[in-house]
Order: sequence, then structure tokens, then C-alpha cells
Amino acid sequence: MSLRRELTAPDGHRISYLVAGTGPTLVLIPALLQSAEHWESVGYIERFAARNRVIAIDLLGHGKSDGPTDREAYGPEAVVEHVVAVLDRERVRSACIWGYSDGGEIALLIARRRPDSIVGVVIGAMFLGDVIAGLRSLGKDLHHMVEVAASALEGGDWTRYFDVFLEEISPDLRKTYQAANNPQVVAALTRAVLLRPRGFLKPPAPTFVYWFEEELFSGLNSRLAETMPIEWAVVPGSSNEGFLEVDEVAHLVEEFLDTLVRS
Repeated sequence: MSLRRELTAPDGHRISYLVAGTGPTLVLIPALLQSAEHWESVGYIERFAARNRVIAIDLLGHGKSDGPTDREAYGPEAVVEHVVAVLDRERVRSACIWGYSDGGEIALLIARRRPDSIVGVVIGAMFLGDVIAGLRSLGKDLHHMVEVAASALEGGDWTRYFDVFLEEISPDLRKTYQAANNPQVVAALTRAVLLRPRGFLKPPAPTFVYWFEEELFSGLNSRLAETMPIEWAVVPGSSNEGFLEVDEVAHLVEEFLDTLVRS
């Protein structure tokens, strides 16, 4: 059973997180629209708490953490400081960090910030190249997409938001995300998170990356991964529905964690 804890970060924002299990520390960084409770409800925390001490963090704007509507609050430096504050509060000296989708960006930054304590990195459903350039090559303008989606949310129109970014997800998952998130907060997050330049930066630790075969960038990711010093795998399904396939994803991650123990 997980325990809910919270702290006040140096910038004054309240950050909430879940802790469960004992063993080597595994830190979970959810994606946009997700929270620690989402990882718990589908079974990841229970699965890994049987072998790890799991710390699942509600990033700013998600779950039970504070949710400012100012996009400037969501800079990567600020979010990294929030995660570091949790690691320090929990006296984490050694951990593997697992980030999903844009949560992967934060995981990579933490690994580079704390190279002495992050012993492994897992990244799920993250494009390994330049996201803005990659979408442009497919005839998509991310700046336009973000503006349309964020403006829709400011007017309370979740349907339009999902149609821009997440049209393939099921009605049930749409309802889950909508019920768990404040549209004004997500509008600020969308503008802050999705438009900042980012790409995959190999951290100074063993790294396992997985993505789903139905993702827009799946083929390109495979080609990019072949040139990188990482372990990687392609999982059946889409990034949103595939997240629910706990057994398949967890098995791959467990195999990677086992290699960290043996090394």
C-alpha cells in the first residue's frame, strides 16, 4: 500500500508524491495529464513495490501537487528542482528513474543533474529526435497545434484538445484524463511543456528506452536508436493504450533493472 507524502519546494509550490515498497529505489515521473495515482490505478506501483522502493511524483500541475495557471511556473529547471527536493527529503542516495513521454525529459535532466546517484534510466514513449522538426517533416506545425489545443481548453473544450493531440485514445481514457485535470492548468502546461526545444540526451547511466509500434515516430525512433548507446524495445499498441499493458511493459523494465543489479 502506498503512502501519500508532500513537501513545500524551495519556490513555495506544494509537491505531492506516493511512496511504496522496499528495496532499490525506483522513481516514477508521469507524463502530461498523468499523476502518480494513474500509475497506481493501472498497477505499476503495486507491481514494482514488490521488489523496489517506489517513489511516484505528481509533477507541478498534476495530481495533488499545486497547479498554477502561469505557464512560466513550468520551466524545466523549476520542475527538476521539485524532483530533487523529493529525492533529498526521502534521502535517496541511489535510484533508477523512469519517465514516461514528456516525463522522460525530466528524467533525463535529473540523471544529468545527479550522475552520482542515478544508476539507471528508463524512458517510455519519448521521441528520440527533435520533436518540433520531426512533426514539421510530417507536415504538422506544433506551434499551431499547441495554440489550438490550449485555446480550446481555456474555453473548457476538452473534445477539441483531445482531437488535436490524443485523437486515438479511448472514450474511457479521455474521461479519466478530463476528470483528473484542471483545463486552465493543462492549457498552461501545454504551452510551457510542448513548445520548449527538446531532444534525447543520453544520460551518464545505463539507459533503456521503449516505445509503441503505433506511435507516429516509431519507425524513426528505431533508426535513431540504432545509432545510440542505449537498450531499446518496441512494444505493441499506442502510447496511450499501451501504457495500460502493465505486464508487457513491466517485464521489459524488470529485465533492465536486473542488469543494473548484476553490473
